[in-house]
Amino acid sequence: MIGLSLGVERQQYFGFPNFSSLFAAGETGVIFDPSTTGTLYQTTAMIIPANPGDTVGMMLDQSQWGGAALGSLYGAELVTNGTFETDVSGWAISSGSTISFSSGAIEVNFGSSTAYATQSFPTEIGAVYRISGEILQVGGVFCGIRKADDATATINIVTLASTLGSHEGTFTATATTTFVILQVNADPTGIFDNISVKKVTVANALAPIVGPELVTNGTFETDTVWTKGAGWTISGGSAIFGGTGSASGLNQAIGLAAGRAYEISGTITSYTTGAVTIRLTGGSTVTGPAFFAAGGFRCVLIAVAGNVDIQLFGSATAVLSVDNITVKEIPGYHATQATASKRPIYGIHPFGGRRNLLTYSEAFNDAVWTKLNATINAFGEFTDDATSGQHYIRYDVTKAAAATQYTLFFDVKAGSRNFCYLQAQEGGNFCRQYFNVLTGTVGTGASSGLTLNSASVDAIGAGVFRCKMTFTTGTATTLLNYCMSANADNSASYAGAGDIALTISKSQLETAATATAYQKVVSQYEVTETGVPSVHYLAFDGVDDAMATPSIDFTATDEMSVFAGVRKLSDAAGGVLCELSASSGLNDGTIGLLAPRNAASATYGYNSKGTLAAAFFDTAASYSSPITNILTAQSKIATDTATLGVNGASDGSSAADQGTGNMGNFPLYIGARNLLSLYLNGHLYGLTMRGALTEPPTLSRAESLMANKTGIEL
Repeated sequence: MIGLSLGVERQQYFGFPNFSSLFAAGETGVIFDPSTTGTLYQTTAMIIPANPGDTVGMMLDQSQWGGAALGSLYGAELVTNGTFETDVSGWAISSGSTISFSSGAIEVNFGSSTAYATQSFPTEIGAVYRISGEILQVGGVFCGIRKADDATATINIVTLASTLGSHEGTFTATATTTFVILQVNADPTGIFDNISVKKVTVANALAPIVGPELVTNGTFETDTVWTKGAGWTISGGSAIFGGTGSASGLNQAIGLAAGRAYEISGTITSYTTGAVTIRLTGGSTVTGPAFFAAGGFRCVLIAVAGNVDIQLFGSATAVLSVDNITVKEIPGYHATQATASKRPIYGIHPFGGRRNLLTYSEAFNDAVWTKLNATINAFGEFTDDATSGQHYIRYDVTKAAAATQYTLFFDVKAGSRNFCYLQAQEGGNFCRQYFNVLTGTVGTGASSGLTLNSASVDAIGAGVFRCKMTFTTGTATTLLNYCMSANADNSASYAGAGDIALTISKSQLETAATATAYQKVVSQYEVTETGVPSVHYLAFDGVDDAMATPSIDFTATDEMSVFAGVRKLSDAAGGVLCELSASSGLNDGTIGLLAPRNAASATYGYNSKGTLAAAFFDTAASYSSPITNILTAQSKIATDTATLGVNGASDGSSAADQGTGNMGNFPLYIGARNLLSLYLNGHLYGLTMRGALTEPPTLSRAESLMANKTGIEL
């Protein structure tokens, strides 16, 4: 499981710790920094933080936080011994079944009836909890990780997963004691690891950066301020509702700004039936979640034009009381996307980029790996069957139709077979290399149509050897990469014994003349490398992904600075990285940063417009995709200044007349024009925009920091 690096910078440059320094004088603008992963959420409700591979429905702007870092997104671990380092203590097993320890995991054995390995933990009704775990071997008709309110999975069941691999999900507690259950319904054995449950504590994480209290008399000490609908009363330090059979609201006018996010929390102090729903009223009503149990509650709502009141709306059947109502703004111009299918995806990769072209580089049991006459489990144990012939796993890669040099390696340990071989194949052309993985020596090599450049073996330790083969391909577009067990040197075909022939632990394919450090690839959005910091990004698909902020009022200035880290993946169509207003070509007081500028263009572009649409220009140089750059754009309407820099160097400018006036009061669109066109096909590592020019040396410091977050060296 990849940990979240909350508010941690990879390195501080020149005493310039974060982009908040650019807003010390109260400048208007935004800071979007995916490396502060506590600012990314799957939805605008801000209940579930985004992890690598999740879509992002809300990205928080940090420009008004004064550099405050976020705290922990989750509470303490609630599962005891979920990693099974030395034993399976802390876990109970149902009658007729057994559990056992196996190489840092738990085996759940079916026995004579459905097996339930369980552990209970305390929960708060209505609170949200994150549950995660790994299924390393699937057993029986059903093998899964579940949550329930009883030890035999019959009450309020939530199934996290029933397939191989790592899984993560959430549930809302419905009891004060909850069980995590590892369930196996029939033979064979199910194997599990890294079982975790933690309370989602986003409210605590945001505490340093929320604004002042907006509600008066939220503790209901007096029967004042609140406007009570039918059935609502205030007494004894609570607001009480029920008994009328009609739905009704309890309101307070607090003054809300359209587009701003508000954290709303409170306590249901007594509960009999029905629900209370949190709403923002006046104009178009914004309806939040309904709460229907005693205990604390929390939600985040985004106000729309006309909203004035916070409202607690009791359902017609509700009989309950509430207390400790609080409403605070989460300051900033946060970027959102309401449509799930149009949200960008959060990803991480090592500083310097991804080299390993394989995915599931350790999960050989995943379906992406083709198996022939063999099976392989989550531990990499490669079992050959009794078929006479080849026994292998294979991963297919789509490549450019050009001759390319690759290096392929697998980490292999001998089992019942002492030899393996690697093979690369394009159609009928191939190259292969045998290895003795008992002695760690290179065996016979052969090729036809492809070029076998070199082969070598490195001892990793504990009997594991890294078997490496460098080769040059032909012009086919599909490259097949094999790791096969062998009967002997230069002897591929044999009848297996049905035992563990080899253990394969890691794999890597890269376009290089020699093997480089291993990168673990869980998915295309989760790539890590030991000893190398990760950089964080949002992936926009070039089809319909986009986000937008509420209107940002830049009308007090005619100046703008934009800093962005981007990986441009295609030059086939023009793409908007960010644009102030629905069109920087049509509206006055706007800017736009494009990647690329136009279709079939490898340049970046910048627009800056006062009352005249004149300062629209490209970079002087071309930057052919795929490429990673940091971009710096600055403009001032009154002096007709407009510049664009790439990787810290000036690469485009315009002195054309921009007309007059200041910047406007518009939404900022990210990843597309007006959410509707010119979609960005690429990664966004960070975006900072301020209504002021940025002068040296602050300019170079900001560029260095953005390069650091983007994973490139200037």
